[in-house]
Amino acid sequence: MPGILGAENNLFIMARIGYLIIPEGYDETYYKSLKSGDRFQFPRITVKPRFYSWQRRKNLTRHSLLPIIAEEWEKLDASQKDAWNVAGTYTDLNGWRLFVSDMVNRIKGGISGVATPSIYHQSRVGAITLSGSGDFIKLAQYHPLSYWIKSKVIGSKSKYTPVLVREDFSLPLKLKISYKADLIATGGDPYAKFYAIVYTLYQGRTIENRLEIDFNLQQGWNTVEVQLAKVLGHANSYTLFLECHDLHGELQFDNIHVTHNEQNWARGWQCNTIDTQFTRAFYQIPRFWAPVYLPTGSNFFSIYPND
Repeated sequence: MPGILGAENNLFIMARIGYLIIPEGYDETYYKSLKSGDRFQFPRITVKPRFYSWQRRKNLTRHSLLPIIAEEWEKLDASQKDAWNVAGTYTDLNGWRLFVSDMVNRIKGGISGVATPSIYHQSRVGAITLSGSGDFIKLAQYHPLSYWIKSKVIGSKSKYTPVLVREDFSLPLKLKISYKADLIATGGDPYAKFYAIVYTLYQGRTIENRLEIDFNLQQGWNTVEVQLAKVLGHANSYTLFLECHDLHGELQFDNIHVTHNEQNWARGWQCNTIDTQFTRAFYQIPRFWAPVYLPTGSNFFSIYPND
């Protein structure tokens, strides 16, 4: 069989590769005219669109929201722009970029006007909804010693690559989250919480240590945080959970911080796409939030909060 060599009882699969030598002096022309296609499933070189017809340029301008957003930005006074800059520090964006992100969501959602910037949430947020027979939900984000993430390729606009991350865990561990709750009890044990189970090894046993934030059932936007500094034994990993029980209504949350070793390790901490599932070349990347228990009537997703 072509591409497979036998050596005793072992089989070795040979990868098929190719290469291209760009003649000297043609580098600039090559990169202006061509680009890489899908690097994982079907690697190929494709034509880079450089010239657009008058009609296509007109359509691109018509569909671009930037002119509209820039006009709204210029209407803001200095204090309003400063407020957007302050809010942007909570999501690693400057004020203008956060304003663009927010306005795009408002326009696409058919919401008029300009939002008031918030230090509790920016652009889209995570949401859990419970109704009908769905009065319980449990989501998990796993943090073993090593796992894959999707990372942007430096210098590119839209390319991503899988990257293996090693998370050397040590205490203290800090949990921080902003949330808004509109929940009603439906049973005898109502609760909503964000917590971490920290796994430690002690005398041949694995001990589970809980660090927990309890949410108020009725709460406007607020930020809460807790810290775990000491445990019995050696801490080696942890798992995060979002859980609601015996409740109906909606819980919104944003700006999740799970900090140890002076770094925020929460994946998808900005909550723009909490229900993302990675496929194709990124199949090995774990979901931001994986459902442990998700009955009919309970759901989780990202939304734009109109408040």
